[in-house]
Amino acid sequence: MTDTLAPSDVLYYSIKNQKGWAGPLDEAQSYGPSPLRSQVGRIVSTILIATDEGGTAVAVGGEIDDDGKGYVAVITSAGIVHVETARISAEDTRYTASIYSFDDVSEVSIAAKHSYFDGTDVRPRHKGMSFSVTVGGKVATFTPSLSNPTPMTDSDAILKAFRTVQAGR
Repeated sequence: MTDTLAPSDVLYYSIKNQKGWAGPLDEAQSYGPSPLRSQVGRIVSTILIATDEGGTAVAVGGEIDDDGKGYVAVITSAGIVHVETARISAEDTRYTASIYSFDDVSEVSIAAKHSYFDGTDVRPRHKGMSFSVTVGGKVATFTPSLSNPTPMTDSDAILKAFRTVQAGR
């Protein structure tokens, strides 16, 4: 499906893949007037502007709770876009978007799911890996999506994003 989509659409579906984001995005995208449409649309547009319409995006991570508190982060070829949400609702949506260079990354952690003893013939070593970055005092975690992964949320994207961060530091 994502092979025929514009980078901006792939980025949208990648955000939607993150824990908690599908509900607000589905409601905002629903037919007819939606109170959340402009609120959530501003967040998505902010991310699209910061990532050159998704063209520089490598991988997406994030999660929000039922009140819309959480984050979405995008590793780009030049740095990290981090959107922290304090609340997402039709009445009141509060968020802060920040753009960081890789020099701003203070910590990177990584975790593999692969066991060395299983070899790599059947399952690549990076399959299921995750990593976190600390930037601006905020932690953003990048984990592959288990259901309906996109080219920005699968294991290959997570590995590419990890390598992009490491090369940029």
